[in-house]
Amino acid sequence: LVYLYSRHNSDWITLTYKGGLGTLAHDNPTPPGDPAKKVSPDVQPGAVPGTFEVEILKQGANPGEGYTVAQIREKRLQPIANAPDQYHRFGGWFIDGNNNGVKDGSETLLADDYRFTGAGDTVVTAYHEEDPAKWVDISFAAGEHGAITGAATLHDHYDRTWGEIVPTQGG
Repeated sequence: LVYLYSRHNSDWITLTYKGGLGTLAHDNPTPPGDPAKKVSPDVQPGAVPGTFEVEILKQGANPGEGYTVAQIREKRLQPIANAPDQYHRFGGWFIDGNNNGVKDGSETLLADDYRFTGAGDTVVTAYHEEDPAKWVDISFAAGEHGAITGAATLHDHYDRTWGEIVPTQGG
């Protein structure tokens, strides 16, 4: 008994990953794939340095066709998205409509049930959100003999010293 595999290229798209403000990494670049690794060997370095590409099944005419974002993650078909610094963490993927690497305007994170459609290839960008454990909000209040000029609140890294937050006077 012989099985033949035939793939209809029109049912697939190339998904390109960009790092946004962070970087992308691969922990399993060559076959055979180690299932303990975070990334499938099907994810390959992209044509542009720092990007990765993978072919995915896109949504077809029938409901339920194509991979969802959750299935792509489960199949390990995405690179590791490293945050730009210790104060941020990976928050998801978005389609960067203005190609500036930042989620802004009407750009939204792709939901787990999102399916890729269209005839062309797609580029998604990593979104890095603030890690709430690494940020603090400081509120300033004037005492009975004082006043506050400027901002009454400050949103900053949790590990900054007071000397780094408040500029030295007179020098």
